[in-house]
Amino acid sequence: NIVTLDVFSAQTLEADVLEKLKAKVAGETHANIEVVEHVKPELIGGIVIRYNDYMVDASIQHSINQLKKELTDKTYQINF
Repeated sequence: NIVTLDVFSAQTLEADVLEKLKAKVAGETHANIEVVEHVKPELIGGIVIRYNDYMVDASIQHSINQLKKELTDKTYQINF
């Protein structure tokens, strides 16, 4: 059983970071893990991981987009 772990980051990650991610996913899936690293400078920083049906977006770009969405939301709280 082989699971592909896609790792997206703004720059190349160190081997020990990739190994820790691989070990964590292997512990959850009980499978052999194949790591595919993708460098995407537009993420600015942080990391996005994807495997099976799971995705974790801990990138700075995602945080900026979330903040932007919250600031442009037209709803407001009375007496805030």
